Amino acid sequence: MRDDRGEFPFWSMVLAVLLALIAHDLIRLAVGAYMARRAVAEFNRQVQSTPTRPAPGSASSAQSAPAELPRYPGPVSARASGADVACINGTQARRVANGWEQEPRKRCQAYSP
Repeated sequence: MRDDRGEFPFWSMVLAVLLALIAHDLIRLAVGAYMARRAVAEFNRQVQSTPTRPAPGSASSAQSAPAELPRYPGPVSARASGADVACINGTQARRVANGWEQEPRKRCQAYSP
């Protein structure tokens, strides 16, 4: 009974599976391209709808702003000179028993003597 069928059904099944895999890949590629095109269109819409900010000022105006801040020595210089106040990471810090206590709301500018 098996000999009557021959090898034809086996190869037809292999061909059917191969065609199904190719069709699946083509459909997946088409859906991916469609979704990517929609994502790019949405991104372009968002980019165009955001208001543009004015260009930042020149470097000279940016450097003049910190001159208004109080100037304190940096942490190394303050420790070496025994100063009670230092500027650490752009914020004012006061010397305490175990080191420094920063006050993040008080901005400053550090300098080295």
